[in-house]
Amino acid sequence: MNNKLCYSILKYIFYLCSFLFFTTASLLAQKTDVLYLSGKGTDDAVMWDFYCTAGNNSGKWTQIPVPSNWEFHGFGQFTYGHDKKRLNESGMYRHKFTISEHWKGKKVNIVFDGAMTDTEVFVNGKKAGPIHQGAFYCFRYDITKLLKYGKENLLEVTVHKSSSNKSVEAAERKADFWVFGGIFRPVWLEALPLNHIERIAIDAKSSGEFRMNVHLGHKESKAEIVAQVKTLDGKLYGKEIRLDVKNQDVVCLSADYVNPALWSSEFPNRYMVEVSLLKEDEVQHIVTEKFGFRTAELRPRDGFYINGVKIKFKGVNRHTHWPTSGRASNYNLSLNDVLLMKEMNMNAVRMSHYPPDRHFLDVCDSLGMYVIDELTAWQYPPYETSIGKEKVRQLISRDVNHPCVVMWTNGNEGGFNFELLPEYAHYDIQKRAVCHPWLEEEYTNTAHYPSYGIGTKFLFQGNKVFFPTECIHGLYDGGHGAGLDDFWNLMQENPLSAGCFLWDFADQAVLRKDKGDILDTDTNHGADGIVGPFREKEGSFYTIKEIWSPVYLEGTNFLPLTFDGIIKVQNRYHFTNLNQCSFKAEWVSFDYKKGVSKKLETDVVVPDVAPGLSGYLKIGLPSDIRSYDALSLTATDCYGKNLYTWTRTITSAQDYAYRLVNIGQGSVVQKEHDRNLFFKIGDTEVIVDKIVGQIKKISVGGRSLSLKNGPRFTTDELEIFDTKKINNGIRFLYRKKGSNKSKSRNFVQISLLPSGWIEMEYAFDLGGTYDYIGVTFDYPEEKVKRIKWLGNGPFRVWKNRLKGGTFSIWGKDYNNTVTGESWVYPEFKGYHSNLYAADLQTEEGVIQIVGASEDLYLHLFTPESPKGRNNDNTVAKFPSGQLSILNAISPIGTKFKRPKDLGPQGQQNYFHQTDLAEPLRGKFYIQYIPQDGKIGLRKNRIGVCTSVDNSELLQKSGSSFVEVGIQDFFVPFKSDAEFEINLMKAKLLNLPVFAGNNFYPSNMKLVGAEVDLAKILAYTEVVMRRARQAGTKILVLGSGGARRIPDGLDRNIVEQNFVNLCKRIAELGDKYNVTVVIEPLRKQETNFINTVREGLKIVKLVNHPNFKLLADFYHMACEDEDPEIIVEAGKDLYHCHIAEKAERTAPGVKGDDFEPYLKSLKAINYDGSISLECRWHKFKEEVISGIAEIQRQIVSISE
Repeated sequence: MNNKLCYSILKYIFYLCSFLFFTTASLLAQKTDVLYLSGKGTDDAVMWDFYCTAGNNSGKWTQIPVPSNWEFHGFGQFTYGHDKKRLNESGMYRHKFTISEHWKGKKVNIVFDGAMTDTEVFVNGKKAGPIHQGAFYCFRYDITKLLKYGKENLLEVTVHKSSSNKSVEAAERKADFWVFGGIFRPVWLEALPLNHIERIAIDAKSSGEFRMNVHLGHKESKAEIVAQVKTLDGKLYGKEIRLDVKNQDVVCLSADYVNPALWSSEFPNRYMVEVSLLKEDEVQHIVTEKFGFRTAELRPRDGFYINGVKIKFKGVNRHTHWPTSGRASNYNLSLNDVLLMKEMNMNAVRMSHYPPDRHFLDVCDSLGMYVIDELTAWQYPPYETSIGKEKVRQLISRDVNHPCVVMWTNGNEGGFNFELLPEYAHYDIQKRAVCHPWLEEEYTNTAHYPSYGIGTKFLFQGNKVFFPTECIHGLYDGGHGAGLDDFWNLMQENPLSAGCFLWDFADQAVLRKDKGDILDTDTNHGADGIVGPFREKEGSFYTIKEIWSPVYLEGTNFLPLTFDGIIKVQNRYHFTNLNQCSFKAEWVSFDYKKGVSKKLETDVVVPDVAPGLSGYLKIGLPSDIRSYDALSLTATDCYGKNLYTWTRTITSAQDYAYRLVNIGQGSVVQKEHDRNLFFKIGDTEVIVDKIVGQIKKISVGGRSLSLKNGPRFTTDELEIFDTKKINNGIRFLYRKKGSNKSKSRNFVQISLLPSGWIEMEYAFDLGGTYDYIGVTFDYPEEKVKRIKWLGNGPFRVWKNRLKGGTFSIWGKDYNNTVTGESWVYPEFKGYHSNLYAADLQTEEGVIQIVGASEDLYLHLFTPESPKGRNNDNTVAKFPSGQLSILNAISPIGTKFKRPKDLGPQGQQNYFHQTDLAEPLRGKFYIQYIPQDGKIGLRKNRIGVCTSVDNSELLQKSGSSFVEVGIQDFFVPFKSDAEFEINLMKAKLLNLPVFAGNNFYPSNMKLVGAEVDLAKILAYTEVVMRRARQAGTKILVLGSGGARRIPDGLDRNIVEQNFVNLCKRIAELGDKYNVTVVIEPLRKQETNFINTVREGLKIVKLVNHPNFKLLADFYHMACEDEDPEIIVEAGKDLYHCHIAEKAERTAPGVKGDDFEPYLKSLKAINYDGSISLECRWHKFKEEVISGIAEIQRQIVSISE
């Protein structure tokens, strides 16, 4: 190739590259340039200089992340809206930034998406514009002339927490919610071409009719607007829309599209439109907006319609609130909240009481949630008209194109300015309905907190479309699911019902570092969520999920042995055919003794059932239905989301009791002395007081059980009038006090079986109304550790909140949770339904209870009453005893309503006494196994070392907890916001993060010359503080690399220094209520502390209750350590790891026998936890079989 040809080719390439460069630069210039000065959310916040004028950390310049509410970073004063005494502090911000020279010649705006509450902005010492008032609205200033291009600029912002405008202060600050201060939403610069599109407003109807208003930056002539609709993946949809601009600043475009994919909560289809402004065929500016073809209509005397279909809102009210950041949020928090709502089968959310973050509406658009978007107000007075008009404009201009927004609300509960109504019609191209929450209007009624079926020509009895925008208030454990079943059944039947919105989504608690890290709900003002502050699920979560499932099963909760596989089902979807869902049927048999279940999956034939109609599922039958205890049926939507899993029992409680209780052989010795009756078989003795008809004492092998004073009736209307001796026991005959009848069907019967089981039976035959009916006992609550049971769970129930439970084998540790004031869920105490069997693990041993009658409830101690309550509506009624077997239980109310105001299920229990009907009966068995009895290790908690992402599988496999990797879960080197994403994920899954391992990274040396004590302790404090937030109780100090001793060091000195360090770590453990366990590791992993014996020595030297020992059976096997060392360790042993020796496989893979280790644990009455720490090859299969295998081996040495 000659030089001339080479030169020509290079010249051509140069011109081509130049053309491509300038063309690309031109295209980029046509779009809006954006430069964020803050983070986009709390998870990527940017530090700005900050000065607080009053309160905590005031009077000095420091730094603060933006966006944020300053109270959460130690500034100013936390304020609830009802507080009279306020600091009214202000915050001053400074931030330096540089912008490109390329921005010269453009219009540059500074945009604030939200700042609380009055905001003044200065750029390079000059005021950007008038003070902005109102916290929840986006505002911008043109700062083009104030900027230095290519140089450093200074932004100064002063935010006043309280507003100088009285109506803004009243509407936003004197309210029933937390009021914070600061720049809590993002701040950015936007650079626009001089000829530009300011915004667009779209109305895309379900018919395919498309209208769009294009608002220009100024009046334009000799210009053209070109719009092209596209699918979200960029494919062209329809033809271009073109329209000339003739001295206009608003251009109206229209078009028609044929059969577009419509947007709804069930099928959230969206498109995007690319809009270009052209002058002389040159593109000046391009904007792109997502939208959906959707028509929302409120039809008077008819209902609310989406795309021509009448719908019902299954909704909830939501505050933007997170306990460590307040109103400052991020995309992930919005996403997780909407996913939780969808998990509850909700389809709607009301913004209370202000517009939300943009990203929340984006998520609602993409996942499908109907949104009622609200102009801020709490109650009277509302915004004054002049400022209210500006707020309406800001609200609608920002949110108008979101298909999820189907309605506006003009304030809340009397905070209405009716002069603003024309503004909604002016700014909203879609002309959405505007309602006033709480008000009965011309066509609608949104009355708050109605009683069930309320009144003449009102709501259920009226002629207006009704949808209470606040309903069934969820204070503490009341409301929400309690009462919803009755309300929803009534709403389902009423053609004018458009559904309802529960109050509210999450407990609005603030993590108060100024008060010792308490979670503060301002007493009863913020404790009203379905989920807790970190999104911990309450029992109502699952009740709502069942009641609002769009696939609704009819029929009883049990199946007859003649079941033919046919189940009637309602399709409560609005747009989805039932055959678009999938179903899984599993026939389950429960081995309660081993704590495992076996399942057989069969086919389900799903019929073609249109929305709103009913059909029949055809479920494949097993060869012998009698060999299974229950049918589990799971419905899944077309996206793979679980709608609900129902269980229908097959085996009755009476029949199941025969498996667990053996009669035994032998003769029961009976004696009588004074008022006491003695029954004895083997080493089991029962003493009954024949005067009061109650058990006085139960003992086994000389060990006494504190269960006594029962079984006594839960009512004091009855008295003993006669006794009757029966085989191995006695029957006490009762009659109503004051009666002289010689016959009665009321009795309590106690007998001791030859097997050592105590059989008890009762009959109740009094007519009338009762809060509860059954028998009760006394037992000291402080002795209780844990319960395992077969029945509905895992949450407690109320009479008016029975749905949402699953029949299975459950277990939970004792807690004293007061719902809404503490958040360890599920709550231990309360009523538990459909009792088949229960093992109550106590300091005295195990109290085994077996129910032998249908529909029995276990009253498992009485929950404490909430300290912050202002009435007793949410304090349910309980028997006087601590343990009860009941036929009927009490309902619970709401903040504003007594239980009886919430519907039929909220009434007291009525028993109609007649000789023509059987009395209420109950039969159950109790057996006491002392602490050192044959129950052995069955009380131990078994968990798995893995990620919280696997929690759902672990729950199904019988795992009691998950043991996480500390680096992965607690992310000690990352921000609190990043940790809280993991924390929220864990809270959602209801499986405790009980332990964490791999405490210290290998580069954080714990021994030798590189030890940095301050760094170690600071790191430890972060981990432990986050562990406390997560409820983690054990932190495993393995960390072989971190504790490897460098060559040449004196091991005695190293050991002493390590012990001193561990003492400091243990002190922090005491502060944060966590226990650190030292894990001996095999020599291949470290050269320090390789055996349990060496670990025990360290524990003894540290000598602190928060520093204990771990025994890992895999490492012990590798080091050929005798399991007898476990016996020597005794009470210093706190946690165990287990895996097979050859390849560290899960129990059962290679067939290792762990009997020597388990027997040593049994010998010390080990009641700690055991985690499977394995190398997984097929995780799903091996984790299920591994837990089952270790449970099998535990049972084998226990019997």
